[in-house]
Amino acid sequence: MRRTAGICILVAAAACSARPAEKPPTGKPLPDLALQPIGPGGAIPGIEASGTALSSFQGKVTVIDVWATWCPPCRDVLPLVEQEVARAGGDVALVSICTDGYDEPSKARAMASELSPRSLLLADDNSFVETMGVKEIPHVIVVDRHGRIVGEQPYAGTDVLRTFLATALAAARAR
Repeated sequence: MRRTAGICILVAAAACSARPAEKPPTGKPLPDLALQPIGPGGAIPGIEASGTALSSFQGKVTVIDVWATWCPPCRDVLPLVEQEVARAGGDVALVSICTDGYDEPSKARAMASELSPRSLLLADDNSFVETMGVKEIPHVIVVDRHGRIVGEQPYAGTDVLRTFLATALAAARAR
């Protein structure tokens, strides 16, 4: 009897740990970094340019999509995120941060123009990725109107990402 109860507890514990863990909303403020926009033809302003401050999006719910030109899943995520942001409505901003934007600005601009044309494309010099602790891409972050992070989702498939965006956008709007 004891042995059966112990096995049942182990099986129940294994079943609980096998469920995907949802990252709880962090509530941390988004770091106020300034990143350079990638313009038409892949043009990046000189290093002396001030860039686009992430704090400039306060007042709007913001979705940040972190990706790279060499990343195959990013090709699926870019249009999906843009589609979900469009579905959410006009009070949501979409910021697209390319991790290899300084190395491949023309490729980054071409890929964003094709797959996520309404997003603001910014080049990361690794300051965003390092500050945020992004370990894998694609990586999506939702920020509320007050500049606080509602949630983050590294790529785990398109269905998981859709569910995350629906939940995180609703939470961001409720704040």
